[in-house]
Amino acid sequence: MAQSQIDREKLRAAIRRMGSDYFFLMVDAAITVLTEDSLRTLVKGFLNPDELQPDGKEEMSLLENVKAFRKASLQGAHHPEDGFVNRREFGFPLPLYPSYEASDFYLGGFGSH
Repeated sequence: MAQSQIDREKLRAAIRRMGSDYFFLMVDAAITVLTEDSLRTLVKGFLNPDELQPDGKEEMSLLENVKAFRKASLQGAHHPEDGFVNRREFGFPLPLYPSYEASDFYLGGFGSH
């Protein structure tokens, strides 16, 4: 089944109406499907393509990322102090659990603060 063409003016108008979240999702998808030449042509109107060259390290696939995370987690690297998960980094407040309260022992009993 042949795919019909997309009217570029209608596309431009639709893009202007869509929210920025959807626009960024569409641009992200375009980065994936555009050829290298098309991507360079698009980018050079807004950014310097030479600054976007690969740095030589290969990206891991999702499966490789999951396996690395699992291995690190089993080794205890998921602990907040190891940087794998850091509540402060994501702006989450520390929970105030009652067990975190300090307690004092004194003769005759306990005192809780």
